[in-house]
Amino acid sequence: MQLKGKFMINQCERIKTLNEEMLKDPNENTYTIIAHTNEELGEFSTAVCVEDGSSVKGYKELDESSVSEAIDLLICTMSLYYVRGGETKNIASMMDKKLNKWEKKMEPKNEH
Repeated sequence: MQLKGKFMINQCERIKTLNEEMLKDPNENTYTIIAHTNEELGEFSTAVCVEDGSSVKGYKELDESSVSEAIDLLICTMSLYYVRGGETKNIASMMDKKLNKWEKKMEPKNEH
């Protein structure tokens, strides 16, 4: 396995471990993780608006870039994956399956 692959597996395992620790708090569960995810999506959206000069949120000052906020969103999404029973060992194959499906949708339709 390549170094980058091992690094990503280690990062996923860190998310899983931190998620398990967080879930020891009886107030944390799937629904609170969904709320955290929605909050991060909102922060990502605001950052995009500011960076793109939108008149909607373009006046705000950013604490983090949209790229940084996307990582927060990814971490929350991975937490949802784990809280619902996902396993690190299955990420690559499941992602490959989903990417193949997306790729197939992108193929031009053959018209007859």
